[in-house]
Amino acid sequence: MRIVKENELSQTLAEAIDTIKDESVVIQNSEKDVAVLMSLDEYNSLKLGQNISLLQFFCDNVGAKTMDAGMTEDLLKNLLSSDD
Repeated sequence: MRIVKENELSQTLAEAIDTIKDESVVIQNSEKDVAVLMSLDEYNSLKLGQNISLLQFFCDNVGAKTMDAGMTEDLLKNLLSSDD
């Protein structure tokens, strides 16, 4: 990961954009990391991972609520195998 000072970013933006094709660029202000430039592919990958985590959380909550309501694996098998 490359590091660029915030006050240098305007001078090196084109170079930073070229860099993000291969790696993320950290932007610093007063020696503190304040932002990250990354490729759209990398961003979408992170976003997809977050969506998968949210889906897993949703499924876990639904599963817990149905078990609390009395659902068992046998009842679920019977429901799924019924022709109704």
